[in-house]
Amino acid sequence: MKKILLLLTLLILVIGCSSVTNEVSDPNKIYRLSDFSEIGWKQKKPFVTDFPQSDKAFWGYFKGHEVGLILYPSSKLANEYGIPAANNQIEVIDGKKTINVERFVCRGNTGSIESPSCPNPMPMYSEYVVKNNVVILCEIVKSLMKGSKIKADSTSFCKDFAKNLEE
Repeated sequence: MKKILLLLTLLILVIGCSSVTNEVSDPNKIYRLSDFSEIGWKQKKPFVTDFPQSDKAFWGYFKGHEVGLILYPSSKLANEYGIPAANNQIEVIDGKKTINVERFVCRGNTGSIESPSCPNPMPMYSEYVVKNNVVILCEIVKSLMKGSKIKADSTSFCKDFAKNLEE
């Protein structure tokens, strides 16, 4: 009975923690990496994962937080292929990252110098937004405000990042 309750709790957590916001201001606008650099995103390295139908996929930083970008030739392809790709990057099953997650962070005890390990790998990204032809993946962001909820802050950060493109 405890296992069933635990599995149901985890299922609710996974479903409740995954979200998608589809931001289409001008559906014909095709964003490029340079558009993100212009708003302050600092490009670091490409993803190793091959995202089907994508043109490019890089991760970098914006205001001290990691942000991943998967660019597609059109908003239609971003919705069709990008949403499943983003869900794979934020997926957690039984409190562990899945094999599809490329970028992850270690939570909890990370072992020792002689025997480094990552007993609790979790996805780097917790939220994503689809903005026209781009899937924007955002890391877990916790506000400094007392009583803040991580999910709410991550969602706000991701949406605010996408809105910067319109200014």
